[in-house]
Amino acid sequence: MQVFEWMGKKGIYEFSSRDHAVQINLICKVRGCSAAERYFRNLPEQARNDKTYGELLHCYVHEHRTGEALLHFQKMKELGFALSPRPFNEMMHVYAKSLQIEKVLGVFAELKKSKVSPDNESYRICISSFGLIYDLDGMERMLREMETQPHIVMDWCTYAVVAEFYEREFLVDKATDALEKAKMMLQKKKNSSHYLMNSDYENVIKSLVKLGELDEAMKFVKEWEVLGNWRSVNDISIPYTIVEEYLKKGSLQKAFNKIIEWTYKGRTGVDKLSRLLCNDYLKVDDLFQACCCFQRKSGWCTRSLKTAEGKTFLDLIPMNVKYTLRVPLLAHPENSTPQVNMDYENIIKSPVESGELNEARKMAIGWEASGNLTSLDDLNISKLIMDGYCERSLFMEAEAMAEAWTREEKCWVGGIWLILACHYQEHGKMVRGFECMRRFRDLTPSLKDKACVEIQMFLCMIEYSRRVTAAGFFRHGEEMFFNLYDVLCPP
Repeated sequence: MQVFEWMGKKGIYEFSSRDHAVQINLICKVRGCSAAERYFRNLPEQARNDKTYGELLHCYVHEHRTGEALLHFQKMKELGFALSPRPFNEMMHVYAKSLQIEKVLGVFAELKKSKVSPDNESYRICISSFGLIYDLDGMERMLREMETQPHIVMDWCTYAVVAEFYEREFLVDKATDALEKAKMMLQKKKNSSHYLMNSDYENVIKSLVKLGELDEAMKFVKEWEVLGNWRSVNDISIPYTIVEEYLKKGSLQKAFNKIIEWTYKGRTGVDKLSRLLCNDYLKVDDLFQACCCFQRKSGWCTRSLKTAEGKTFLDLIPMNVKYTLRVPLLAHPENSTPQVNMDYENIIKSPVESGELNEARKMAIGWEASGNLTSLDDLNISKLIMDGYCERSLFMEAEAMAEAWTREEKCWVGGIWLILACHYQEHGKMVRGFECMRRFRDLTPSLKDKACVEIQMFLCMIEYSRRVTAAGFFRHGEEMFFNLYDVLCPP
């Protein structure tokens, strides 16, 4: 748009009516419909023709300004500017959105009476309108009329729309037939390069998935990715469809592999796919894989994800896995009064963040004495205090607390030594980090006399300190996780 404006000011190029129409569309998208209106009014008389009038009508429809759209459409007809199906289609869209099928058909009849023939979109709007009001007879009647028009070349999109309405009414055979027709047309068009828009890819892929052609759908997904269409979290619909289909087929490992692949490519919105897969792993009691799918970026607690028995993610994961594989899990309460305990956590954050660590410790001791905290809640609060000391490089004080909790035989103290080891690694204190790792090993019965695992975990901690994400997710190879898990939770 700025290039257009610069060229206009310099007078180095004489804009055509089509150029002005493009400018109207851009102005509407960037500055709003009123600005596009002003631009249109300031055009020279010869530039206000069917193209610019048609583009302004599109802006009115897009901005849901129905009254102005209707008046503008009438003006176009009076001036003889309704020269293509497009303005009629725009008005049909207006009425279709409000399910005014009679008005849709009225505009369609008006279109057929004019010297302009309906195009594919004209018929598709009518077909969709019938489908939206559950009038399948009307939909089929309109489809048959479309198929018999000599000037119409049937397209895959129309059959995909019809199939969707059949599927909604559980007419499986008819839906399958329509999708087969759509598939045949897609195969014919596949030879032309980059023929699909982003929304087209979504329709194609969903249609192929419904047909059970998942492998064929994946080819389109790869093509869609290569063209750079996955730009934001709003583009997650296509990957979501693929993962959802894998899960329906019980192919959880394939879904997991795709999510890992997309994660390494830095795709946005993968966290939503991880949550979807995490839920399915919980249903089959595969806790380790569920742990691997645990939200990687925002650190949310999966209390909302439950098994058929009503158990949450945190209820099911063994404590040693909580302590070792996912330190962020320790930062979430798990008992039945999360709001109360979350208030405790929020209260204690204030003195910790302001450096009043002794005051925070006194508050925690008081809450513990009141008996209102579970062991994991206690660990959660203790971890916050530990983090406060370590972030200020007060490692002697932090270690003294860990020693005190060890003497008190807190059931969660092993996790504190692991957290302390992480902080040492982050500050480059490798020796002390290794010593804390040894303390963690000594406090974890399943790790005693397994020095090789200790070294492996020490390497994990180094990697953790250097390549940790916002939620503290280890970005190690999956093989290392599996090896470590086998030792921590032997079958």
